[in-house]
Amino acid sequence: MCPAADKAAIPLALSSWAAEFLGRPADLIPLAGDGGSRRYWRLSGLSGSTLAGKALLAMHGPDAAENRAWLNIGRHLKALGLNLPEIRGYQPEWGFFILEDLGDSHLADSLKNGPSAEAEELYGRTVRLMADFHLKGLDGFQSGWCHQEPVYDAAMVEEKEIIYFLESFLAGYLKQPKPGPEIRREAALFSCEVAREAPADVLIHRDFQSRNVLAAPNGPALIDWQGARRGPAAYDLASLLNDPYVSIPPGWRERFIDIYLEAAGRRDVEKFRRELLFTGAARLMQNLGAYGKFCGEGKDFSAWMLPAAERLAEHFKDPALAGWPLLAGCAAAALNQLKSSC
Repeated sequence: MCPAADKAAIPLALSSWAAEFLGRPADLIPLAGDGGSRRYWRLSGLSGSTLAGKALLAMHGPDAAENRAWLNIGRHLKALGLNLPEIRGYQPEWGFFILEDLGDSHLADSLKNGPSAEAEELYGRTVRLMADFHLKGLDGFQSGWCHQEPVYDAAMVEEKEIIYFLESFLAGYLKQPKPGPEIRREAALFSCEVAREAPADVLIHRDFQSRNVLAAPNGPALIDWQGARRGPAAYDLASLLNDPYVSIPPGWRERFIDIYLEAAGRRDVEKFRRELLFTGAARLMQNLGAYGKFCGEGKDFSAWMLPAAERLAEHFKDPALAGWPLLAGCAAAALNQLKSSC
């Protein structure tokens, strides 16, 4: 059991463990977090330690199963040559880790001042990294490393994305009526259609968005990989292209789809675009469900609800999704309520 069960005592216990691992005490400088439960600190004062001259972070994760997934999947991806922080030391049962510090700049930061050639180039490199992740990821991957569902399938779409949206966001955050049997039936059918349209044939990150890509000195680097599992390639690209945290110019979206298709060696252009549409709708429902949950926990994610709702409603206006009127109505109702509250 972790010697610091009390959250307030975690930094002291982590500092003690890090000092033992490094061979000398080091200062822990707390870093801002996001919606996740993991906490990060930058290590300083490493002169004379076994890792002197290295930029390092300390991390604590409270979930033992998630920690094991993060460690095993991270080591697997690093061994494949993918760009992500190197894990330098760990005590997974206590949730303590020391990892390479690749800086504070994220992919999202590249668009803070609007589109630029540099941002477009960084996004293009990120899409190529995604394709590399997909092409290599399943080689030697063990489903037992997953701490959640090992495959993105119809059951997961239904429960973790659509019902999550209906219950956590629509009913929980917006206080709309709880989903009845009709919408639940349509959710189940739509989930099966997503799984049919987009087969689980690669390793997906499952949270491939601009805040989970570092703009590292050696190029884009992935973080928060603990949710990786077998899934459809289109899901990760849809996550990146529909990311509510940023506004990607429409012309860039088309370019990035082309970059992905070329890098992944795919020739089924129209089929892949259809996959993007279905997985994009599911992903946006997951986004909104998560935002509703986080707000219920006292974390303010309201700023990204409207962009996500706008993109979800736009998906359901596509003729390919015309057969799902109840879900389309939910998307429109969410958008209208958010607009009226602005």
